[in-house]
Amino acid sequence: MLPIISLLILFGASLFILKRYLRWAEGAGIWDQPNHRSSHRQPVIRGGGLVFPVLIAPLAVSLALLMKITMWWQLSALLLGGVAIAWVGWQDDRGQTSTRNRFLIHLIVSIVTVSVLGGLGSITLGKLAINWGLLGSVLAVVALVWSINLFNFMDGVDGIAGVEAICVIGTGGVLFYFSGGEFWAWFCWGICTSVLAFLWFNWAPARLFMGDVGSGFLGFTIATLAILGQTHYEISVFLWIILYALFWGDATLTLLRRLIRGETIYQAHRSHAYQRLHLVGWSHQRISLAVLCLNLLFVVFSLIGYFYPISLGILLLLTVFVLLGIYYLVERRVPMRMA
Repeated sequence: MLPIISLLILFGASLFILKRYLRWAEGAGIWDQPNHRSSHRQPVIRGGGLVFPVLIAPLAVSLALLMKITMWWQLSALLLGGVAIAWVGWQDDRGQTSTRNRFLIHLIVSIVTVSVLGGLGSITLGKLAINWGLLGSVLAVVALVWSINLFNFMDGVDGIAGVEAICVIGTGGVLFYFSGGEFWAWFCWGICTSVLAFLWFNWAPARLFMGDVGSGFLGFTIATLAILGQTHYEISVFLWIILYALFWGDATLTLLRRLIRGETIYQAHRSHAYQRLHLVGWSHQRISLAVLCLNLLFVVFSLIGYFYPISLGILLLLTVFVLLGIYYLVERRVPMRMA
């Protein structure tokens, strides 16, 4: 009962802080100004994702004390790492950091986090354990850095990032709950509660963007929870890959194609599949609702893969086929060269 009350308090506190932040940010001039590559026509306040680390950290510590958890090192790595990523994102939202410094902090935080979690030497696929050794930990660091940034890349239309976070992290909470990680389940659902409050202001037409401070925090949290679930609860990383498929699929395919075309990958663009759909007339609401529907499919895949591990390999391949099929259909409708 107490965790449920805590979530209700968190929802109310998130709404309150976001309303106050909107007033303050207007006076401070923290606006996202639209340009020729934007999916918006009017300036919108950014940085609303600041509410996530500000509220989630004290909530997590309070719940940890009440539930008497023993995994304080792991929780500290997740919270301190998340706060560090949010801080550099906040600096970026205000134009006070460079791309190089931001990447360096992402890399350092990711290395420390993976080390504290014990690395990722083994990954399970059904009943098969794949031993990667040191390579697994290196890949985990790369995945963390990529997740931090891809979540930011994919946060381009109203509601899309919030919908993705709730689907991925919320289902992750279910996986933790059935694996004996009750605290981590409530932690996940706490994040979803705060994101749901944020969506109140971010659904089209958005009055508030989460900014790098929020997208970086969520991207870091998703990847860290995936590593934690594998190393301490035997929740296969591949389940999280299925859940997170829509974001990493679009971001990764688009990045590879831009590299092949010789484009500067860190410059703003409108080449992602969801951005190209917006170019041909899809509204923000339609895109975010389509993302929700596809995510519900991946949620079903991941739950089937969890309860019936023997099917996980087939479900992973099916997920890839779905992603490629969707990407192909978007390419047919609006080729990347037109973006």
